[in-house]
Amino acid sequence: MTKRGTTDTQSGKQKRRTAADATAPANPSPGQTVERTVADRLPALIERQGTEPTAEVHVTDEGVEVIEALAARGNSAATIAKHLGIGDKTLQRLRAKDERVANAWTAGRGALEDELVGHLLTAARKGNIAATIFALKSMAGYSDNPRPKEDRPPAITINLPGSMSEEAYLKMINVTPEEADV
Repeated sequence: MTKRGTTDTQSGKQKRRTAADATAPANPSPGQTVERTVADRLPALIERQGTEPTAEVHVTDEGVEVIEALAARGNSAATIAKHLGIGDKTLQRLRAKDERVANAWTAGRGALEDELVGHLLTAARKGNIAATIFALKSMAGYSDNPRPKEDRPPAITINLPGSMSEEAYLKMINVTPEEADV
């Protein structure tokens, strides 16, 4: 499978569409019928500043929407990166560097969490005991282990030796061969 993108000649940015487009010629001649793939109709999800593999990557607005949608579906970061046509470490760097990408990830995962909590509560309300117990433990702080009756910190005692006289201290730290006990 080859990866194909288009390069904007004015800005020099490469726009990657998908990982499956390999049939359409870049510059069809007049009157030539070109079969377009689905990839030709999709918007670019990322832009590279150059053509080399180490070129800086920017996520387009459409790419940000894809990140949020896939995160909400529960896809892993590696799967989302694959959909964008980048590596998972690149996506991780983009999440740290680009606020739009980080917000899309957070919003998608938040939507997923809301959906899952809704399913959990629905199951608990229908009498599912395991769901009820899990909901109480995870949302209400219930525990199988009872708390101690007293919530006071343990008493800690530190015993320090008495102070030394100056002469005793100097004798203790002065280790010279002349005064050493034989």
